[in-house]
Formats: sequence, structure tokens, C-alpha cells
Amino acid sequence: MTWNKRYKDDQWAKELGIEISHASPENNKLSLPFISRNLQADGGVLHGGIIGSLLHDCGLSLAAEAVGEAQHGYLRCLDFQANYLKAAKDCDLTANAQIIRQSRKFLFIQAEVLDPQSHIVATSRMLFSITSGETQAKAVQPYLTNEKIDVALASHPMVDMMNANMVERRPGFSVNGSEGGLCRVLVEDLPVNHNYKGEISNGAQIFAADSAGVFSCFGSGQTMTRAATVDLKMTFCAPVRGEGLSVLGESLILNDGLVHHQLSIFGATTKDLKAFGTMTLAI
Repeated sequence: MTWNKRYKDDQWAKELGIEISHASPENNKLSLPFISRNLQADGGVLHGGIIGSLLHDCGLSLAAEAVGEAQHGYLRCLDFQANYLKAAKDCDLTANAQIIRQSRKFLFIQAEVLDPQSHIVATSRMLFSITSGETQAKAVQPYLTNEKIDVALASHPMVDMMNANMVERRPGFSVNGSEGGLCRVLVEDLPVNHNYKGEISNGAQIFAADSAGVFSCFGSGQTMTRAATVDLKMTFCAPVRGEGLSVLGESLILNDGLVHHQLSIFGATTKDLKAFGTMTLAI
């Protein structure tokens, strides 16, 4: 079965409304029709995690076409970086991707998201690996922040309000608490959050990480009149199957209206590190 046919079984992409407009080994194009539930809130702008999902899947689509049908089952995104140039509101979006370099084991891909006026909304660089089969992740040493997985976190009215909004829009996502610049977002292992392999989608992880970063600011006590993700980086360590996720966002440094964050994603049952990254938020 070709990747394009398998992608039709990607439940996360279906939930967001992402569609393949064109796919070939040389270039591709994905589209995201406007759907109100993809906004961060009623009357708001498109959630940064949704745009990140579109970028990721556009890169994945091109990588799968480039390596061919026999290998796409062992294609994995290792690193993802997105830069957000402008907000998108009440409009359809398109994404296209190009291969920067392809070797025997790796593909380096860049992608961009455009609005209907062809303005660049966001750009991304991605690194994909091509392996000969399934791999097994092994921890080299305990991750430094894993003691925070189960720490009790309080909340406050702003986070509770945002959580109610997220729960209504994204099945299986919830804010478990936000206090002292640390926020925990939980992701349930539901089919709606799966990719075409039955794993929790990288896009769902990007969405959760972006949300955890934003909500950690609310819990830090900083005065916020607006919040916009400027940059988000993720390294995906291992696929997530058969368990939910505990996603931590931690506000580290405030400097000239920018908050720099650490992001960590753990298996909810195994507590293994599944992904980590950083995020810069303008407030």
C-alpha cells in the first residue's frame, strides 16, 4: 500500500482536516481548509500546534515519496524546527516541501505554510531517518526532569478557562496543572490522536508541547496580554504506542518580552522520555 493511501487512515490528520493536494518524489502540497475548532479559541488565530502538524506532515509526505513504498514504514522524523512568521485567522492554508539533501540514511527537508495571499505563515526544517527495520530506544542516563512527571501542580482561573477550551476542541487533551512556570498537559491514547501507524502522532505531540509552553507562562505569574509562539524545536526519541503522554512545559527565562521554555514528553505509563525540545514565546 502506498503512503498516500495509508495516510488516509491517519486519524490525527483527519481530525485537523489535512488533505494531500499533490505528492511526488520531487515536491508535494498539503492543504488545511479552515475549521473553527483548529483555532486556539473562539475568535482567535490558528493554534501553533496545528500549523506545526501541517508542516510536519508535509515533510513526511515528501520523505515517504522520496524513499519509496518499501521503506516508508521505517521512516522516522528525528528533529523538527518551526518558525512562526505571522498569525493565520479564518483562512485556508497550504503547505509545500522540498528536499535539501538525501543520503542513504537521512533526508533533510524544508517546508513552508502559506495563506491564500501567498504570505508565508510558518517555515520548518526537518530531519528524517531511514532505517532497515524497527528500532528499540534505550536510555543512556536518567533524564534530568523526569522527577517532575508526577509532581502535584495547582492551577488558577486563566489556566482553567484555557483548559476548558482545549478539552472542547481536542479530544483526549487536558491541562493537569500549571504552577510556578511549570505546566503539565496530558494526552490520552485515543484513536483520534493516532497517526497511520497507530502511534500517537508527532503532530499531536507538537500540539501538546506548544500548549504546555503557553500554559506554563500563565502559571508563572507573568502579565500576559497576548502570547505568540515564535520558534519551536522538537527531537523525537521514540514512537509512542499503547500509552498516553505526560507533556511538561517549563518557562525558564524572560528577556525583553520573550519567554524561553523547555519541553519534555514522557510516556504516561512507562515514564520513558519520548521527545524533548525548546520553545520561544512572545508575550
